[in-house]
Amino acid sequence: MESKKALPILVRPGQEVKAWVERKAKEQDRSMNWIVSKILEREMRDEMQKQQA
Repeated sequence: MESKKALPILVRPGQEVKAWVERKAKEQDRSMNWIVSKILEREMRDEMQKQQA
């Protein structure tokens, strides 16, 4: 039953995944924070475009 512990992120809803990623990014270096911020920026931009369409 180790496989369940190995993949906890796959069973989490989207918002929890974002919070988990952000928390992990704080534990990592600045480059990781930069990558996460770019991913979140792109997601927000996609959402804005969907709402305008």
